[in-house]
Amino acid sequence: MSNKEVVLSGIRATGNLHLGNYYGALSKFVKMQNDYDCLFFIADLHALTTNPDPDALHENVKNILAEYLAAGIDPEKATIFVQSDVPEISEMYLLLNMHVGIGELLRTASFKDKARKQLGSEPPALTTISRSRSSARTPTSASTPACSPTPPSWPSTF
Repeated sequence: MSNKEVVLSGIRATGNLHLGNYYGALSKFVKMQNDYDCLFFIADLHALTTNPDPDALHENVKNILAEYLAAGIDPEKATIFVQSDVPEISEMYLLLNMHVGIGELLRTASFKDKARKQLGSEPPALTTISRSRSSARTPTSASTPACSPTPPSWPSTF
């Protein structure tokens, strides 16, 4: 067993890699593989949120693997794997997902950004929370809840 620190990182399989991927991640992956125990993955599960076409996804996974190798990642020095090939990742996702509420997600910039892009507007829960906070200041009777937010009508991908 090595005494090197471990690095785990991956790139979503949403299409061909570009200069931003190379300068932002791949060039650093190539340098790190000599000094760290590196685990680099192709994030095909993460890509499902924006690219659910199975044929395109499988093609993208193969292309990104080829691009990892072409950029200089050496499989003798670093481990390269596909995210969906490790069942524990999906199991961990399920367990963690059970403990994260919509309130926590709505404080996450990346979640709000994806919701805006997918829906073309502010997620309904954001506006519901704003209304709920203002209505919570309004006196109500004991039998009426201070707020009764309507459930968001988001697409099934959320």
